[in-house]
Amino acid sequence: MVFNVSFNELMGSLPESISGLVSMEQLNVASNYLSGSILESVRRLPQLEREREREFF
Repeated sequence: MVFNVSFNELMGSLPESISGLVSMEQLNVASNYLSGSILESVRRLPQLEREREREFF
């Protein structure tokens, strides 16, 4: 599953509930106004691709 919310002018931090998307393979939050760090629970998602992580956060 791809979770793409890029270019949506989102503000704040990612909610903890996003870690419930256990089949998420890609997370794209580029070009928003997000703050904070990547949640550890999101980092531990088993299917999440990590090679481009720095590009989106």
